[in-house]
Parts: sequence; structure tokens; C-alpha cells
Amino acid sequence: MSDLSHTPLYEAHRALGARLVEFGGFEMPVQYTSILKEHEAVRERAGLFDVSHMGQIELTGTDVVESLERLLTCRVETLEPGRVRYGLLCHEAGGVVDDVTVYRADPAAFMLCVNASNVARVDGWLRDNARPGTQIDNASERTAMLALQGPASPAILDAIGIEQAKRLGRFQFGAFESLAGSLRISSTGYTGAPGFELYLPADRVQELFDALLVAGRQRFRPILLTSITTMLGISPLTFWASGQARFLQPMAITMFFGLFFSTFLILLVVPCAYAVLEDLVHLLAAPRATVRALLRGEVVHDRPEERADGEGPGLQGSSSALSSEP
Repeated sequence: MSDLSHTPLYEAHRALGARLVEFGGFEMPVQYTSILKEHEAVRERAGLFDVSHMGQIELTGTDVVESLERLLTCRVETLEPGRVRYGLLCHEAGGVVDDVTVYRADPAAFMLCVNASNVARVDGWLRDNARPGTQIDNASERTAMLALQGPASPAILDAIGIEQAKRLGRFQFGAFESLAGSLRISSTGYTGAPGFELYLPADRVQELFDALLVAGRQRFRPILLTSITTMLGISPLTFWASGQARFLQPMAITMFFGLFFSTFLILLVVPCAYAVLEDLVHLLAAPRATVRALLRGEVVHDRPEERADGEGPGLQGSSSALSSEP
């Protein structure tokens, strides 16, 4: 794994005995104990995720809003400062380059949080397609990201002096001071559990990581990847847990759903159409008296029987109605 990248907490993960695997171009801890225990920890107490492999791209300038409006599926013009919005970054054919969360710090200042293996691709796509008055800064290598998730998260942040973070509503973020310096903290709820995402300089993340471990003690454990994927399985957001790029082609999607719904309609409509046609053929072949009886709502049976007057075949249950016909 010598060609893989590492987060600033790589040595800490090794010291804690994490099992390391390749993930999105990084050598990352896949789990510490078991998937079940780590999932349970986030649902009932709290879990600390090192997600520093994720990318952060800052965008500023006079044309930044126009640029993002062109390239993202979500509206950014209506996004208020201090709010976060989830969206898709699309290419010229309408397919997906990556899914992102969009942070608006100021009227002309945004940050995109992107998937690990897509950082270079997203950065290049933005630079090639943004308006001239847009400045782009790929801050991924100098930024670390921790995710503190679970119902005990607010109490843990309180214990290290970040008491105001618990006032953040869903999809809000703000700047906070901590023992590791300035933090950007958001609350997107992307695991489906209460919690926070913490962004800070990479060279200060070890201090914060250690402080959170001490403050959490029995409340939580450091965890990652395997359990975060199980969180995403019931999350209100549709993050790609694998962090892999997916260029979804609109034509392929259209053809797939077109074929699916065409098959569905054929299976539904053909039997109904056949039944209607069969009834119409029987109706056209029936005697005029039978048709009139049906139109009057009288019960007509298919089995012919001798008419009561002995003059030939009749229809059971309708002889009195037919006998009056000329």
C-alpha cells in the first residue's frame, strides 16, 4: 500500500489497532471492533469518524454564484450564508461528475465537500467550466475532517468547550473556536443520526482527535468506513459511500427506465386489451335481442336452452324478455 495516500491521523489509527484497507486512494481504517458494535455505538451513544480523505474545494469571486448555478443541480442563489445544501455536479451531457455538499460562508464564498477519489476530477471540471470571475482553491490537502455522530455528540463537544455547536439546526454550519484553533462545524445528519462534521487545518487535527477521545471515554469509539456505510443505508441523504466517481449517462438511464416501463405497460395493457376485444367479438356475434337485453341490464346466460314456447333455442332467464320482440 505504499502508493496510497494517508490522512493526518494515519499513525493514530495504527496505534489504536485499526484494520487498514485501501479506500478511495487512501489507506484507511475499515473498522476497530465489529460492524455491529460500531453501528450500535453511533445509534445509541456516539462514533468518531476520520473522514479527512474527503475533498474540500473553496470557490469565491463575483461570478461564483452564476458558475455554481450552471454546474450544480441544487439552487445556490437561494442558499443563505451559514447553510448547507446537497446536490449533484453535472457534466455537459447531464450526467453526474460527483455528489457534493455545498457550504455558503458569505454571499460570494462557497465550499464544496467532494468524494475522495473525485477531488482531482471535480477540481479540473470546475476550473474548466467556471465563469472567469470565479476563484477556485483546492484546500483538500491542508484540511482535515472529523465526523462526530450520535446522540451523545453535543455533550462531547460541550466537554471540550464547544458549547454553541449544539444550537446548529440541520444543514447549518458556523465558525467555532476550540483548543485546536478555529473550526468549521456543520450538522447535516448524513449518517441518519444526530451529529456534527468538523473541518480544521490538517496540522491541528491530532489535538482535536485526542481531546474528543478523552472527552468521549465510554460514550463512543473511533470508527470508520464499514460502519459508516451501514449508517448511510438508512440515511436521509444519498451519499455514495464508496467515494467512487460515477459518470451516469442520461441516455443510458433513459433507455433503462423506458424499457422497464414499456415492459410494465405491455404486461398490464395487453391482457386487458385482449379481454375487451374478446368481449367485443362475442357481443358482435350475439343476436340483436341478446344485445338489447344486455343494454337493459338484464341477466343473460351463455348456455342456450329450449325456449318455453318450443319454437327453437332461447336464452335461459330471458325468454319473457325475448318473446315480446318482433
